Amino acid sequence: MSTQLEFQLAAWAEQLKQRQELNDSLSTPRQLDHFFTFEDKKSADQAAITLSQRNFEVSVSKKGIFKAELSATHVSDLQDETVKPLITQMVAIAEQHSAEYDGFGAAVES
Repeated sequence: MSTQLEFQLAAWAEQLKQRQELNDSLSTPRQLDHFFTFEDKKSADQAAITLSQRNFEVSVSKKGIFKAELSATHVSDLQDETVKPLITQMVAIAEQHSAEYDGFGAAVES
């Protein structure tokens, strides 16, 4: 398991705990926004194609002179058995394109 994947799974465990304390309805589908940082726009554009093929809405923007940021949006529930494979998939895509997966954000649904 990569360091990046270890970190993201640990971050999810903490987020899951916080969401449970907030009585988040984890089975309720909601918009998830995933974030990546790339060393160059070309790599971000290539990852965007991969994510688009997996039915994510994707946006790529420049960050500074060379780097690029990618956001990928889709609808999903936040049950642990859904999120862990999703994080694994996102980290794999990031690592395939020499990028950092910066995690995801989603609203709390009660």
